Amino acid sequence: MILISPYPFFYGITYEERHMHENRSGIFQLNDLLLCFMIFLRVYFLARTILSISFYTDPRSQRVCTIYGAEANYGFALKALMKEKPWNVLGMALLCSVFVFGYCLMIFERHVDPSFSYFSTSVWNVLITMTTVGYGDYYAKSNAGRVVSIICAFWGVFIVSLFVVSLTNML
Repeated sequence: MILISPYPFFYGITYEERHMHENRSGIFQLNDLLLCFMIFLRVYFLARTILSISFYTDPRSQRVCTIYGAEANYGFALKALMKEKPWNVLGMALLCSVFVFGYCLMIFERHVDPSFSYFSTSVWNVLITMTTVGYGDYYAKSNAGRVVSIICAFWGVFIVSLFVVSLTNML
């Protein structure tokens, strides 16, 4: 599998992690960590760009917000979009989250567990973790993969709670 190296001059810097229970060791590169961080930043900047070109941050919205003592920033635009189209916003957030967390988990776990070399296994693990079902058939074994899984679990609780609130408001 070919992965993009964000910084080619960091190519030789590695981190080795040994696992006592399975007699395996994972050798991670610094570029893996930087790639995961870079993916999160790209999704953040894409979301900010989409919010900046929305109807709720144009000059008219800013004038109306200053009349009422509010500020038409990214938070205002996100709240307004959640009020107008909550299912679209939450669906896109869930879809993007599953793919981003799945890719990051695949990056960190493919060295330790060969089944995580497939993107579908990582996506399955992320879906099960985000919905807090936790079957236990696949789980993160490396420390970096566990960190991604913990962040994924907290983000999943947040997304699922927003789904419940949107469903309650709709009914």
